[in-house]
Amino acid sequence: MQRPVMNPMFLEADAEPASPAKRHRHLFSPIGLISRIMLADVCFWRSARQLQIEDASPLARIFRGLLYRLLFIPVVLACVVIALVYLGTHPPRITSMLDPLSQGTYYDPISFVSEDGLCLDGWLVPLLDAKIVLQKKEQALQIKSPAVILVHDYGTNRIQMLPLVQPLHDAGYIVFVISLRGSGGMTAAGCTFGLREHADVQGAIDVLRRRPGVDANRIAVLGMGTGANAALLAAEHDPKVAALILDHAVVHVDQMISDRISPPQPWLQWLRPICKWTFEIAYRVDAEDLDIQRRSAGLASCPVLMFDNSAIPTQCFRPSGIQEIRDFLGKHLPATLENSAAIEVKEMK
Repeated sequence: MQRPVMNPMFLEADAEPASPAKRHRHLFSPIGLISRIMLADVCFWRSARQLQIEDASPLARIFRGLLYRLLFIPVVLACVVIALVYLGTHPPRITSMLDPLSQGTYYDPISFVSEDGLCLDGWLVPLLDAKIVLQKKEQALQIKSPAVILVHDYGTNRIQMLPLVQPLHDAGYIVFVISLRGSGGMTAAGCTFGLREHADVQGAIDVLRRRPGVDANRIAVLGMGTGANAALLAAEHDPKVAALILDHAVVHVDQMISDRISPPQPWLQWLRPICKWTFEIAYRVDAEDLDIQRRSAGLASCPVLMFDNSAIPTQCFRPSGIQEIRDFLGKHLPATLENSAAIEVKEMK
């Protein structure tokens, strides 16, 4: 009887498995990880001699592998720039329950459409309340009063303009506080720092001109930052705007790109032209239109009160700034106080 013989293949000694420390030693090292990724076709396989992807020396394969991976740098750079432009034009939205009524001022919620078709909303603070209308009846409705549109800055919403509502209303002006696109209203459009927001201001102007009790020839616009540039562009397209008040407007496009879009690090300044070009393509605008020097037509179309841009951006909220605004509007856009006085005298007779 022949004794069975075991297959000699099962007698081969298994290769000694690599210890976990040796197997993952380079994975936890950043330099080792980068080198394994960049040189995968050369160093990944332990049996590199048995797996020959191409007939070349190791040095040649390393050079070709690095050259091949350098082709992905433009793609990565494009993704980074697109992300910077998107984050810069979509600031975090601010939510709050504050409104003029929380400060004791009555208002009407108004929804309107911008000149390019976006749905926006605002607060309209009328000059005559229901009590005065009931007392004066038809005579009160015949009064045409001036109006002021308040436009907020980048990264905020209409709540920013609340400190100006009561002082301007007490001075005899109808106040319309609007929300720009992308500021938490009905739209999620990106911020263009006034280049497209001028259509929002123009839509608000058209709403006021159709509103009974508003003098269509006495409408002023007060803007801060992005709102100031939007107001300036709207006044350039609409010469019937009676007055402009600009606080902390963007003076030069490079300032906007540096502050809002491009990285702040000095060694990344070379990205600014690419960010500007991407911003213009994404929103189909000319960023150079933000330069104040190009807006001479808008500055000459009506009286303009411009606060010093070197000061703090909330200069028009200071008591001296509010008084300066009221004096400016009183000179170029007098409130209809004499009409109310005439009605009082007529009723007394």
